Amino acid sequence: MKLPVLKRLISFAAAGCLLLGLASSAFAAASDRYIALGDSITFGYAPGETPEQSSKVDAPFVDQLAGTLGITDYTNLGQIGETSQTLLTTIEANSAKLAGASLITLSIGGNDLMDALYNYLTRCYNADHTDAPLTTDAMKAALLAGDADVISAVADDLAGFSSSLEALAALGNLSANLTTALTQLKVLAPNAQIILINQYNPYQYLKESAHQQLDSLATVPQVAAVLEQIDTLTAAFDEGLEKLNAAFALGSQNGAAYVVADLYTAFTKAVAAGSNPCNAALTITSFMPPAYTLNLDFHPNQAGHDLIAGELKDLASCRAGLSVSSEFFPPLTEGYTQAAGVTFTIENIGTSTLSGLVVTLSDFANFTLSGPDVTAIEAGQTATFTVTPNTGLAAGNYPVVVTVSAANHSSMSKALALAVKVPAYNLSVSGGSITADGAPTTETAFAAGTEITLAANAAPDGTHFTGWSLSGVTVEDANSETITFTMPAAAVTAEADYEAHTAADDGDCTTPVLCTVCGEVVVPAQEHNLVHHEGQAPTHSEPGWTAYDTCDNEGCNYTTYKALAPDYVILDDAGKPVSSGTVFTAETGSALTVRASGNYDANFHGIRVDGTAVDTANYDVNSGSTVVTLHADYLDTLARGDHLLTFIYADGEVSASFRLNEKSADHTPSGDNTTNNTPTTAPSSTPQTGEGNALALCVTIAVLSTGAFTALVIARRRAHRG
Repeated sequence: MKLPVLKRLISFAAAGCLLLGLASSAFAAASDRYIALGDSITFGYAPGETPEQSSKVDAPFVDQLAGTLGITDYTNLGQIGETSQTLLTTIEANSAKLAGASLITLSIGGNDLMDALYNYLTRCYNADHTDAPLTTDAMKAALLAGDADVISAVADDLAGFSSSLEALAALGNLSANLTTALTQLKVLAPNAQIILINQYNPYQYLKESAHQQLDSLATVPQVAAVLEQIDTLTAAFDEGLEKLNAAFALGSQNGAAYVVADLYTAFTKAVAAGSNPCNAALTITSFMPPAYTLNLDFHPNQAGHDLIAGELKDLASCRAGLSVSSEFFPPLTEGYTQAAGVTFTIENIGTSTLSGLVVTLSDFANFTLSGPDVTAIEAGQTATFTVTPNTGLAAGNYPVVVTVSAANHSSMSKALALAVKVPAYNLSVSGGSITADGAPTTETAFAAGTEITLAANAAPDGTHFTGWSLSGVTVEDANSETITFTMPAAAVTAEADYEAHTAADDGDCTTPVLCTVCGEVVVPAQEHNLVHHEGQAPTHSEPGWTAYDTCDNEGCNYTTYKALAPDYVILDDAGKPVSSGTVFTAETGSALTVRASGNYDANFHGIRVDGTAVDTANYDVNSGSTVVTLHADYLDTLARGDHLLTFIYADGEVSASFRLNEKSADHTPSGDNTTNNTPTTAPSSTPQTGEGNALALCVTIAVLSTGAFTALVIARRRAHRG
């Protein structure tokens, strides 16, 4: 049987277990839990008279081993007929039980090879017996029952099994499935002592006992044929098992994920000592004529289970745990001068000494191993070692696999990773988002050379973006909402600036109010909400207005308001309006006082005489409406005769006529030297004084009034007639 592919795959299985098993959590020293996996050997199968009557041996090796080691927490997951393919399902279904186990035994491969053998022999048999072919199940039953005719028919084909397509396919599947199974087990129980039981030859004792009993009859053709068939069967098994077990052994070397219990050698020695550890046997029922029964059942009997338990004891008593001080190396920044290491602790939780202790690293170029200082650990003792990153490592990721192996224990491994980062510099951004090398990020520190893009956030309500305030970097246009720069080897701060809208408001709500800077609508347009106001006529001192409308919307200045100027008049000393045509009189050497109805405090702007503005030094003005007194020395500068005095207000004017007379020769000045401003009525061009003149004035007014009244009556009558 040629098995180079199997050897490589089994070796790869060991390596794969090391790598994939590293993804588990921190390795703590396992509590003692034993899980037995495998086929009917692990199960403890004992054949009965019929398949239905099969049972277990009295003391399966699993129970014996657990008792010898003092392990009370153990589970036998052995399945009758288990193959390497169905083993994967068993592991998956029992992952919770397997997790953290300290000891796992595995017997697998026998059914893979036996099924291949049955298929191969069936094919060979049917090629020669086309008239009465057998099914694979029928072939299996015939062989296990020792059917001499069937055995005789296929005996010559046994030698070709190891190179058959069936054997090669079975071994290929066994290799692939075993790789997967060991990987799964190392993930679930990374510290477990995994013992793979190799395959024994169940027919060695059959061969020895047959020759002991029948060699004396070897000259009998029938007996010679039986011996030859048994020899061929045993040799065929030896050829295949020797190479299969060699592959198992090769895979267990150099820090493998499992150790091998060599049952092949143990069973061979037992047979040599005269013991039969298997059920296969030849029973002579008659020598003359020769008669016998042949049992080809390949399972171990009770003696075989005792032998297995004894063979596993020494390996199973070596159980250990591997714990680590940290799951990760502390991250480093390029240029670091000192790195912290990770400390591992190996604990022997078994009852035998861990010997041949070796620690290896997958990367000695970038990491340094310190310790352990021992190559053996006694039961209950520990040993430590430290793995430290070397100084001067460039930026990058540095994985390392730490493997602990011993001569009598399956390997324990742990994967760690070191991240050496390029120096990163802080980027503080307020009011915006960051994109680094094209990818949005929330990171706040970046390596020099990183392309950074900042985008301003949407402006808060009532504001607009005005630009970036930057420190540590310059950009082409800091007023752009999006800016891009290369991160320098220094810290950078960036703040997006916003300011309140500046409204260009024309006071009309039907026009939207826009920001004068950004043009954004500050207040949207709306319809007027009109409120009507009644008009009011002006008075002699206060303005009035026409009826008008205004808008009640907030901020709207719309109005149809039109002011009506006051109806300013000239007043007499009693504050009553003087009649039209009234002329005030004044004499040289005396002041003249005239009163107008306008509000002096609010609206008075000055006076003019004959259209010329009068300097405020030439007159006094007081409130009480508006009282203006022209200084005597100013009046003396005026020509004798009629003049026009105009009161100037903010919203209108009013004028009064005055006549300046030469002072009479017999005039005696009064104390204040101010002319009485009691007006007279035109047409007299020269003011009259004295009582006679007053009487004449009264008569004249009476006559004029009577005439005017008569004329008015006559005019109305004429109009009526018309």
